[in-house]
Amino acid sequence: MLGVPLQATLGYPSSAEKGPQGDPDQRVGLGHWRDGFTQAAQADWAAAFLSLVMCKPYVRSAYWTHLTDAEPHQFPNCGLLQPDGTANAALAEVMRLRGEHLK
Repeated sequence: MLGVPLQATLGYPSSAEKGPQGDPDQRVGLGHWRDGFTQAAQADWAAAFLSLVMCKPYVRSAYWTHLTDAEPHQFPNCGLLQPDGTANAALAEVMRLRGEHLK
């Protein structure tokens, strides 16, 4: 029914602010994970949902919606890198999970 194998695209915003490079028609704030829209919440969400996706045998691959918020993108503040190039805490979680499970 779902057309397995699946490819999952994940993303969660690190801020509720309107990002200057984000799609102006997209909004943040239509629901949130635990502590809202912070780097810590993004990292926690990434760890929880990427772990879930990675444990399913019918998921072929998982992608993060976009790497950086410095370039034009669809989903506001969902990048793993801030507009100034510094890494969000979620990048460390993605790298940790990749290192633990994809050898």
